[in-house]
Amino acid sequence: MIVVLAALLFGLSGCDGQAKQAMEPVDQFLKPMGVKETKMSLFVTDPASADRAYISAVVTWNFANAAGQPQKENLGFFLKKNGDKWQIEKQGIQYTDDQSNALILLKGGKF
Repeated sequence: MIVVLAALLFGLSGCDGQAKQAMEPVDQFLKPMGVKETKMSLFVTDPASADRAYISAVVTWNFANAAGQPQKENLGFFLKKNGDKWQIEKQGIQYTDDQSNALILLKGGKF
């Protein structure tokens, strides 16, 4: 029981670490555009190809909307692994925070 629990916790922390690594190129891409904050919504690897992934984020820009509230935008990206680092393969992908929809997008479909 303890071994199974330890394996589960190790696996989850590995996924979390991979998601953080995947967020780095997105942050680097957005930083020159004046982003105030980015929050990852979803990170999903392609079951058919572990070197491809979908990542979505909610971006807060450094300017406000007409009501004076910080402007937010939902963005989606395809990532590809290059060695041990992730890089953006395609930007401007439809945003989703649902894993099944992300898998549909990775397979080239639409939802």
